[in-house]
Amino acid sequence: MREYAVMSEPTSEGEIAQEAIREELSRILESSIFVQSDRLGRFLRYTVETTLAGDAEILKEYVIGTEVYERKPPYHPSADSIVRSEARRLRSKLKEYYESVGKDDPVFIYYRLGSYAPVFRPHRRLDGNDNRNDACRIEGRGIRTAVLPFVDASLGDLSGACAQIITDELIHEIGRTQGFRVSAASSIAPLVAQALDLPSVARKLDAQIVFEGTVREDNNQLHITSRVVNADGFLIWSERFETEPNIQSLFKVSERIASSLISRVRPEKSSIRKQKIKKASYRLRASENSRSDRIRLSSRR
Repeated sequence: MREYAVMSEPTSEGEIAQEAIREELSRILESSIFVQSDRLGRFLRYTVETTLAGDAEILKEYVIGTEVYERKPPYHPSADSIVRSEARRLRSKLKEYYESVGKDDPVFIYYRLGSYAPVFRPHRRLDGNDNRNDACRIEGRGIRTAVLPFVDASLGDLSGACAQIITDELIHEIGRTQGFRVSAASSIAPLVAQALDLPSVARKLDAQIVFEGTVREDNNQLHITSRVVNADGFLIWSERFETEPNIQSLFKVSERIASSLISRVRPEKSSIRKQKIKKASYRLRASENSRSDRIRLSSRR
C-alpha cells in the first residue's frame, strides 16, 4: 500500500495538505452519521490532530483511554476494553460515511486494524483517475451482501450490546473481505424500521445473501443464533454459539461468528458457486458424451 506524506502545503501527488485533512475531518464530524456520536467524534479528532502534530507513535490504547475517555487510575486496558470497542465502531462509522455522503470527498481518513493512528489518502490522482485504496473501495464485482441488525431476544443491556457488537463486526469483516460488497448500515436501518419481510429487504438492497440472527441471555450464558439466508428467504446455513456474558468473550465470539459465516459463503466456497460449477461440469461432460456418441455413431456407418 502506498504511503502519503502530510505536508503544510501540497507539492506533489504523494503529499496531502494538513488543511485538506482538517477540512475532511470537519466534513465527517458535521455529517449526519457522526453528528450524534460525540465520543467517536472526540476519538477521531484527537487521533487526527495528534497525527498531524507528528506524534502518531503515542496513540496507544492507554493514552486514548485517559485522554479521550477520561479513564482514571487504576485503568487497565486489558480489563477495560472501551478503546477497542470504540475503535471498532469508528471504523464501521467511517466505512458507512465513505459509502454514502462522503463517497466523493477528496481525502479518505481510515484506520488500519490493530492501529489507532489514522491514515490519510487522496481520493483521486491529480490526473483525475480514480485512486481509491482497497480499504475504502466500494465498487466492483462481488457477492452483494446485507447484514441485518441482530435481534436482542432478551431485551437486556448485555444481550443488546452483544447484538450490536456482532452486527458491527460482521459489517466490518465482510466489508474488508475480497469478493463481497456489503450494504451500508444507513441503507438498512430505514428498511428494518418498516418491518419488511426479508425478501423485500433483499430486493430493495439488491442483496444476494442476508446475514441475520438473535441473541438471548439465559442462566448467565449468551445464546447466539446466526443465519445466512438467500434473497428468496431460504436458509443457507445456521449455527448457534454460546459464550459467557463479559465483554472479552463478546469480542471473541463476534470474531468467530464473522469468520464462520464468511467462510460459508466466500465466493470460492459458496454453495451457490459450487452448484454453478457442478452444473457447468455436468454440461461439459454431457457435451463431451454427446460428441463421443456422435463419433461412435459416425464410425458405425
